[in-house]
Amino acid sequence: MQDKKTRTVYDFPNVISVQRQECRGGFFTPNLEDIMAQRKVLEEYFRSETVGLLLPLGSERERNTFPQTLSYALEWGIAPERVIVVHSPQAQAVVDSLALKEKGCLVLNETHLLELFDTVRIHSRFAVDIAKQKGKGRAFAMAFAYLKYVSPWKTLKDLFFLDVDANATQFQPLHYLGYAQAIFPDDKRLFLLTAQNNALRDNHSLFVMREYWRHESQLGRHYAAHLDNLVWSQTGEIMLRWDILGEQIPFAIGYGLENSWQLFAADKVALSSPDSQYKVSQVVNPQIKRDGGEIGQSGRCYDATMYRQLNLMAWFLIKHGKPLCQLTAEDYQTINTHLNNARHTVILPDNNDHGRPHRVELQSDLFIPPLAMLVAEDCLSI
Repeated sequence: MQDKKTRTVYDFPNVISVQRQECRGGFFTPNLEDIMAQRKVLEEYFRSETVGLLLPLGSERERNTFPQTLSYALEWGIAPERVIVVHSPQAQAVVDSLALKEKGCLVLNETHLLELFDTVRIHSRFAVDIAKQKGKGRAFAMAFAYLKYVSPWKTLKDLFFLDVDANATQFQPLHYLGYAQAIFPDDKRLFLLTAQNNALRDNHSLFVMREYWRHESQLGRHYAAHLDNLVWSQTGEIMLRWDILGEQIPFAIGYGLENSWQLFAADKVALSSPDSQYKVSQVVNPQIKRDGGEIGQSGRCYDATMYRQLNLMAWFLIKHGKPLCQLTAEDYQTINTHLNNARHTVILPDNNDHGRPHRVELQSDLFIPPLAMLVAEDCLSI
């Protein structure tokens, strides 16, 4: 069997010329020598009591890959007692079989955490039903509430999040910490959103013509001013400054989580002094993240659904909102109401399916306000 040739940008139809371009802010991809030199420093960093790791465990599907992710993190010096596992009821058997509590991890069940939230009031006030809608963002919001108000983690400063449905030993997400990848292609475009394919997790960057967006509205000018400086590339792994943003950052239930955090970081940080630490950063990793669980939904339908979610959230933020750090309770209700009503789309069939397009109805991704706002609106039982 002949090896399949790897296609590069040079091979695509209609490409006239290709050249490497300069990127402002320092575009850097580390090599093995750089990584090994950095490893000792990173291991000392991860041994600190100021560093924690939050792992979402959503289903039986992640039984095989979760242990690899946990072992990989422990090898870098993150102590088990600084690992928080927030899991769905469907993953209880996995939690028990892996003896996570016995290993010393803090294990949080979403069902129990839900009792901290006044779900009826949240639904009424913000048009998001967190009792029914499930996703990684909801799990993170619940874990945040526990770590802030039920069992405060006073020494925590940097909180990391890793996907658990990929082979972490192969993907090596923590190997690439500390290397910034600035996406700023030229004077006319800016980096806005990324999405990832479920099977190969290759990054797809969406570039927007800056001038059109800048002059469309006051909000467009606001985001253009922020994103003109620097925005982090997304790969699915996130670090958040817990001591600064734990109560201040909004959540999104599903795919929009990383994007809302990225835009929030731009709001809060981009105008600060150049030597300040970014409050939300994305781990940059040139490795391809292969899905370690069942491939499940992948291909064209899945990608189209994901893109739709991300584009809708960005659209309503621009058209109906304001900077994320200035959103009020009424703004969240307005945006979520619009998103809730945008349920239908038409997408092409999945890969290898040459039939007619599908008309699809699906639940849109929605925002969960920051914890501080939930407290102010009497939505938490603490």
